Amino acid sequence: MNAPKFTPGPWSLRPVSDPTQKVILIQSQDNVIARLLDDGPEDRANAVLLLLAPQMYATLERAAPLLESYARITGYGNPGDVAQICRDILAKAVRS
Repeated sequence: MNAPKFTPGPWSLRPVSDPTQKVILIQSQDNVIARLLDDGPEDRANAVLLLLAPQMYATLERAAPLLESYARITGYGNPGDVAQICRDILAKAVRS
């Protein structure tokens, strides 16, 4: 699989207020990844989801082969179903 093109984690979340608006920054050590308006709990939840993207990507990378092996060993379900969904998501992240 190709290396992802996104900025590697860890990322951090930083609320910022200026006189006109409240903003949430998602940033790496060197870059601002995203700037979101903070208009309430849903915006903060979306920010946390973005913040966790590098960890979720890494988890899917590790989970796909384990899920495939588990399905093959136990005979539970189609061995490629969940593993393939993980691989499809990973491929979309790399192509972006």
